[in-house]
Amino acid sequence: MSKRLIPVRVILNGADITNQVAKIGVSHEPGDLATAVQLNGSKGKQLAVPLVLRTKLPSWGGSFAGTLTGGNGRGGGPAQTNVYRFDVPRGQHDLGIDVTLAGDPNQVINGTANIGLVAHTQLFDPAVTSSTGNAWLGTVRANAPAVTPLVLQPGQSGTISVTVTPTAPKGTKVSGLLYLDDYNQFANAGDSLKAFPYSYTVG
Repeated sequence: MSKRLIPVRVILNGADITNQVAKIGVSHEPGDLATAVQLNGSKGKQLAVPLVLRTKLPSWGGSFAGTLTGGNGRGGGPAQTNVYRFDVPRGQHDLGIDVTLAGDPNQVINGTANIGLVAHTQLFDPAVTSSTGNAWLGTVRANAPAVTPLVLQPGQSGTISVTVTPTAPKGTKVSGLLYLDDYNQFANAGDSLKAFPYSYTVG
């Protein structure tokens, strides 16, 4: 298994002892590996610092392989869980995942495969509100304002008013992005059409 070396910074009791730790090899195969850095003190004491080595999938796609060892035949829980992580490029909306089992393609395999995704998204800025509301704010806030989307027919134009009510201390510099989204109420889905950068200093 090919590996690449990465530097590891270790701070012990406020002292940087990085130069006493060898570089650690990380596999090119995506996945997590739980390990530890073993430190040996001058008086014979030893300390193990937990460390997780994570190799992400390439964000542009690709293939990766893992080994399924099966379960014990008992119901009520998954037999095995393999976790892989990757960064989604900005503007990427559609993701596709396929699972291929090695071996005889004519072999019948009985079982169930569950594939799930966890997305780490940007936070909503509580200082920013709009005349239409936010269709996605209700997914993270129970008391989100009602949504009144702007409905336009072909060729029409409209105006969305945005209000910024900063609560940060005076002199604080704030920046972010205002996203213009469309929304399909039947599919409860939408897309980000454009991002408008903004910045201001609290006066």
